Amino acid sequence: MAESLEHLELLSKGTFNDVIRGQPQHHLSSSSPRLPRLKILKIEEQALDETFEETWMFLLNHRYGTELDELIITGRGDEIEASLDNMMGACRIQSIKHLRLAKIRNLDDAPADLIISRFKRLRILDLEQTRITGVTVKRAVQRLPELKVLKIDGCREVSPDAVVWARSKGIEVTHLLKSLLHGGRF
Repeated sequence: MAESLEHLELLSKGTFNDVIRGQPQHHLSSSSPRLPRLKILKIEEQALDETFEETWMFLLNHRYGTELDELIITGRGDEIEASLDNMMGACRIQSIKHLRLAKIRNLDDAPADLIISRFKRLRILDLEQTRITGVTVKRAVQRLPELKVLKIDGCREVSPDAVVWARSKGIEVTHLLKSLLHGGRF
């Protein structure tokens, strides 16, 4: 069953263990299923645990699987932040088209620049509620020739000028500030 999965959402702790490993605490091995048809992978913060990096590298470094089209990681977990470098080298995401790295508290212009440099085929880049600035907006628009949508809701360091500039280049930009996202005022 797991070998045929094309869309996997890990929403709570133990999800990966239940679906792939078959039982909690069972370690990955060469005989564990690697989801060769996986196209969309969504990982919520609640699904992160001490095995996150092992799981991550296991799924995404399998050379015989299809390339992912969409990768969604949401959360402020330190596990994500510590794994960004390893993630960018994973062989199954080199041609990714939709990348969401939202609510990652330490994601600023430096790691965003690495992401932009690495994933040239992105059409949708979602960095909502991160610490990026207009520098990342400009780099994304200039360096990602296939970019159509840039989601930067809650990115307080991005100026309105950067948003207007990106839109003038034909990019669909969403940029609501956090206070508006939560019904507050300026």
